[in-house]
Amino acid sequence: MVSSAALGKSGNIAASERVTVGCIGVGGQGGNVMRNFLGQKDAQVVAVCDGKSNVLRDRQRLVNKHYQTSGCQAYKDFRELVAR
Repeated sequence: MVSSAALGKSGNIAASERVTVGCIGVGGQGGNVMRNFLGQKDAQVVAVCDGKSNVLRDRQRLVNKHYQTSGCQAYKDFRELVAR
C-alpha cells in the first residue's frame, strides 16, 4: 500500500517531487541550515552527521519529531552519509 501523503494528496508534496537531504555538521550554523530544510515542503531531511555525539542525537531527535517518524539516520563519519 502507498500512503496518500506519498502520492501528494492532502496538501503534501509527492515523494517523487521532494529532494532528500543529508546534513553534515549540524551544530551551530549547520543546525540552522538543517532547520531551514525542515521548513521546506519540497525537501526532506533523511540523515544527519556530526562529530559530537550529543549534537548528533539531539538533531536526529529533532528531525524525527518534525516528521513524526524514526527514519532519520545518524552518522558520525561523513563518508558513510555520502556513500549512502
